[in-house]
This record gives sequence, structure tokens and C-alpha cells, in this order.
Amino acid sequence: MSEEARTGTAGAQTPPAGLVKTVAFPTNALRSKVDSRIVDHQQSRVDFVVWSAEEESRGLRKSDIDAVILPYPDHGPTIDRLHELPNLKFVQLQTTGYDAVIGKVGPEVQVATASGVHAAATAELAVALTLARLRGIDVAARDMTRQKWDHQQLPSLADRKILIVGAGGIGNAIFDRFAPFEVEQTRVATTARDDDRGHIHAIDELPSLLPDAEVVVLITPLTERTEKLVDDVLANTDMWGQDLHEVKGLRDAVVADLDLIRREGTKAAFASCLK
Repeated sequence: MSEEARTGTAGAQTPPAGLVKTVAFPTNALRSKVDSRIVDHQQSRVDFVVWSAEEESRGLRKSDIDAVILPYPDHGPTIDRLHELPNLKFVQLQTTGYDAVIGKVGPEVQVATASGVHAAATAELAVALTLARLRGIDVAARDMTRQKWDHQQLPSLADRKILIVGAGGIGNAIFDRFAPFEVEQTRVATTARDDDRGHIHAIDELPSLLPDAEVVVLITPLTERTEKLVDDVLANTDMWGQDLHEVKGLRDAVVADLDLIRREGTKAAFASCLK
């Protein structure tokens, strides 16, 4: 904030004890961008500083930091240093998931995620990855660099059976974007239920649903129920020996053994869009 705001102006009030007074941004660029959009008198007693594994304000006292905004997307190194902040009260992630901070902060620290922020972009990526793989766009792009023409007849997205594992905000956004492609969609979540998009199957039904799926999108949070989920389900599902379309970018904790899946094979094309 401006020096005038920090030293106090007419109408400025000292915040009660326990409120956030110093917010640490991961980069000076983000700090400056946010600072420029806030009128000084609105937050006259809040100080904006820079602290992360990559950048740090000169002369910064870590004991002053009450709140931290983590970097995006590589927040791991900064999370590993949160223990250096003795008076930390609040952590803001720029990701939808929060599993990265589990066990890294105490119960006195509140954690907020960027729920909803990435839904549209992630859903778009899910459709793009699926189309690219089914239509062989990745192969065609590599052929183009070698001036090679190799016409192939490949399956369309239309009429495919799509299985979406995860029915939160991003899962629903993915469902909506697949809908115009005339596909048959099935959704899976922790518990069975119905919503305005139709029926959602329970995660316990996954082994019986996977054999009919042609495209599988994983958009699950990392929990005890989803850890090594794909490994466990495929190991107990009669899907071996079928063509493997793609296993790409899956979170390691959900799919722990990609080599096993590639070696044994399954007809499901996994396009993970976890942020």
C-alpha cells in the first residue's frame, strides 16, 4: 500500500487483534497488480509484502506475516517453508485442490482454495486432450514437422461413451462441454445421487462402469478413497488386453503405477485435468 495508507489517514482504524495485518504475495508482480486495484483508504492498515521460495521483500520480518498467497502452479517449495512463519493465520492456494498443504500447517491456520476459478479452463482442456488423442492430432502435428502425410481413419468423439470420475464444479463443467458432441456420459462421485444433469453413480460402482467406457476423465480430489484409485480398480477389473489410447498427466497419487497400465492395457483413454 502507499506510505500514506500505511501511516494512517483520516478515518483509518486499527484492526482488532487477531485480524490479518500483513499479506504475503508470491511475487512482486502479483503484489503490485493487486495493490494497484485497491483504494488505499479501504485497506489502510493492511501491509502487502512479498514472500515465497523464489522472492522475498527486503528487510522482511517473517514473524509479521499473517497470511500467505501461494505461488501458481509450483507451490511446493513455498509450502515446505510455511513452518518458518510463526504467526501464520491464513493460507490462500491458487489451485482447486488443497491436499498439498495437508500436514504442512497447524489447525490454527485457515486454508482457502481457488474453487471455481479453474473450472472453465480445465473443462476446455479435458475436451481438447480427448479430441487430440481420438483424432490423432498429436501424431499429425509430429508428422507435419517431418513433411509426412499419413492419412488415418480414427474414431470421432461423437457417439463415444465418456466416464467422468468426479462430480464437483470442474466435473460438471466438463460434462457440460462434452454434451454438444453427442456423447453418452456417465458420472461417478463418492456417493450416488441425482442432480439437474442426471444420475451420479457411487465410486463403488466404478469397476462395473469402466469396461464400457471409451474415454475416462479423472477429476477427483486426493482423499483416502481416491488414493491409488485407478491402480486398485483396474487391477480388479476384467479390462486387460484391450487397446490403450492414452494415459496422460494423471496425478501420481491417484494413478501410482502408469507402467502397469501401459503394459497391461485398457481401452479407456485417461485425460486427467487436475489443477
